[in-house]
Amino acid sequence: MEENFTETTHPLPEPEKGLVLSEEALYYLQTAAKWAKFLAILGFIGCVIMVLVGLFAGSIFSKMGTVSAYPSVMSQSAGAFMSVFYIAFALLYFFPSLYLYQFAKFAQNALLFSSSQDITLAMGKLKSFFKFVGILIIAILSLYLLIVIGVFVMMGTYSAFRQ
Repeated sequence: MEENFTETTHPLPEPEKGLVLSEEALYYLQTAAKWAKFLAILGFIGCVIMVLVGLFAGSIFSKMGTVSAYPSVMSQSAGAFMSVFYIAFALLYFFPSLYLYQFAKFAQNALLFSSSQDITLAMGKLKSFFKFVGILIIAILSLYLLIVIGVFVMMGTYSAFRQ
């Protein structure tokens, strides 16, 4: 006697078209957007302060050279270096602040108008923020590694010449 077992297969439910966020997720997104806007504004203020310090660093160092008992050209070149350094760092710091501000703006608009296009733009700006910061951290860690290697090479060179 043959037994015929028939399997009853339950079809998988169809995935929903589009993403539906719960009230809790919307609240978290709204809170994140507020904090992102706050941090972005602080970043813009920091950029302005760095540019102002950079613009006045040259005159501050040159004034220090005239007050010193041993005025030198070093103080003027150090002032120029510090000016360029602060302005370049302000420019570098501007972009993450801009991406964070744009994320906050688009996320708040998406929540206000229930716009999927704005939430897409907000997530794109958040991706750009994290990508920029990630690349910056990789570059800084690489620079630290090169500095450590350079210090060890200099120490080895110094000890070789000292003998």
